[in-house]
Amino acid sequence: MITVMQEADIPVVQAFLQNAGVNTDGIENMANQLLIVRDAEEGIIATLGLERIGNDGVLRSLVINPQATSVPLVPLFETMIQVAKEQHIHMLYLVTNKRKTIPLFELMDFSIAKDIPDTVYDNDHIQTAMKVDGSVLLTSSLI
Repeated sequence: MITVMQEADIPVVQAFLQNAGVNTDGIENMANQLLIVRDAEEGIIATLGLERIGNDGVLRSLVINPQATSVPLVPLFETMIQVAKEQHIHMLYLVTNKRKTIPLFELMDFSIAKDIPDTVYDNDHIQTAMKVDGSVLLTSSLI
């Protein structure tokens, strides 16, 4: 089941992310901007967040429980794209360092980013993620 994180979910999501070694600074400000995938037996099995930068958005905090037997990645991304559209995001960005995932993202209308606004390029998450070898910045227009 995919749900949008509510304030009541913050402590359990924070624990999930900390357990995965992900920085949780600012998580308390991400209610309605982070999706949670729950399994009836395993609890939280994945998260995906959206950081707004003006009219643009950066997908981040994709964390998957390594013990999860099945994670609905395409529905997770489709749901986040819908959330971004509802928030009137114009362009969506994401960084991947796994080139084999690019065809999957292309199926969801992402392509390699060419003209990147300074506000997006200078984003701390983008800067940090792009330092990883093999990283690629992808974008998708939502308008």
